[in-house]
Amino acid sequence: MLDSAEVERRVVEIYGSDLLGDRGVIHVTSVWAESARRLVALRIGSETPRSETDSFVLNVARARADAIVTTGKILREEEQLTHDFQGAKGVAETFTTWRKERLGKHEPPISLVLTTGQNLDLEHPLFACGTLPMVFTSVESGERIRESAVSRGIEVVSRPTPSLRDAIAYLHDHHRAENIVIESGLSTARSLYEPPVLLNELMLSIYSGSRLPRSVKGEHFSSVPQLGLIFPLAGSTFQSDEESGRWIFRRFTR
Repeated sequence: MLDSAEVERRVVEIYGSDLLGDRGVIHVTSVWAESARRLVALRIGSETPRSETDSFVLNVARARADAIVTTGKILREEEQLTHDFQGAKGVAETFTTWRKERLGKHEPPISLVLTTGQNLDLEHPLFACGTLPMVFTSVESGERIRESAVSRGIEVVSRPTPSLRDAIAYLHDHHRAENIVIESGLSTARSLYEPPVLLNELMLSIYSGSRLPRSVKGEHFSSVPQLGLIFPLAGSTFQSDEESGRWIFRRFTR
């Protein structure tokens, strides 16, 4: 089992950096390389290719986070989703130790759910995991769910026109969040790639198997050359051959 020092050694192996001093808005996502120039987002489901390295990368992103942003749609699609660390017994303790000792983060991150409030299940496991739950929604929805949410320890933030950019600004301004990790669908995250670009970093896991079940094919993401125009400081490339096939891990920064 990994210890804190081994986590850091492996982070350097994958990304060529320990990531300790980097700050900003971070998009962490997994895609399929449909062709040399076309990347397609992976939907999470029973047929989604699995990767131990991809799980490690997600844990690294969560360990770095002062806040993790997802959406009500994701909660509906992933009924067991939490923002806890993934893996076997002891993994959570290892990443918690690395987070505290090397990143200086002693409090759990905020889990912000950007939602219209429609069909939001306040008993979803995300709201009861080890993070600090928050719902970011419209004024009307906020009024409707506030009493029930607060009774469950969920903070409710209401805005006339809530958006992902607005949520990020709120986390910066009201919670001094330096590292904000985006775990949302591409339809939501795409706005951060548009001018003025709000992302500082992309942690990209690329599955390069020759075929993919239709059920896990998501939206067209981008191509590596296009990403290079947005993130001019592309880092090293790490390749991992796993049971599901070959995976490539890239980190882009700007």
